[in-house]
Amino acid sequence: MVEKRRLVFEVEAYDDIDMIAKGKHERVIINKDKFDSMIKEKLAKKY
Repeated sequence: MVEKRRLVFEVEAYDDIDMIAKGKHERVIINKDKFDSMIKEKLAKKY
């Protein structure tokens, strides 16, 4: 599923007989330059 910047993957894992696991994996697309800038500001405040 894709919803704006959010990606959700539904996954299933199987062994030789049947399903052994089922779940969802979620990721969000970010603006790397903005994220890096926020981290630099945060680190500057800490040190």
